[in-house]
Amino acid sequence: MKQIILSLFILFIGLNLSAQDFVMAPAPVVSVGDYDMSDNFYIIKTNSTLTNNTTADAELRWTVVRIDVPAEWRAQLCDENSCYAFDQKTNIDENVEVPLVLEAGTESIMDLGVRHNGTPGIGTYEIRVTTVADTTTLLASNTVEITANALQTSVDEFSKNAVKIFPNPTNDFFTLTENSYVSEIQIFN
Repeated sequence: MKQIILSLFILFIGLNLSAQDFVMAPAPVVSVGDYDMSDNFYIIKTNSTLTNNTTADAELRWTVVRIDVPAEWRAQLCDENSCYAFDQKTNIDENVEVPLVLEAGTESIMDLGVRHNGTPGIGTYEIRVTTVADTTTLLASNTVEITANALQTSVDEFSKNAVKIFPNPTNDFFTLTENSYVSEIQIFN
């Protein structure tokens, strides 16, 4: 009986160690923000990395799976090789064959960008990583959850006269009337 328990313990530890050979971090990736829904070209970026903790180089295949995502959203994955086309679900298929070669002890970005296309909502994606040779054995995976709230930026929402900046033009400084609508100012020249 002791041998069975010891064998199961060693097997369990071995499985846990092998599961740590490839790690995606942070896990999970969570992004919550307010976005201008009139800007259909804005890309919500999430950042993560894939680390090869083994002693061997690996040729990897990733797949982006839409778990529960608004139909209008389009996703794009960027790895060390490239930022792929929107809705490109994998780096190895009939359209593209660019394996992610990850040397031992190195990492790659695994950034997921999403175009909301004017649709607020919550979307959940999963990034799955296998080797090119064995697509049935999952080496690592990560969940990416994006919450895109509609940012109210229309001038119609508050009076155009609510914000006053003077003097205009100015050289060194300007004054902004106190206003509860303004939380940040960016100045571009």
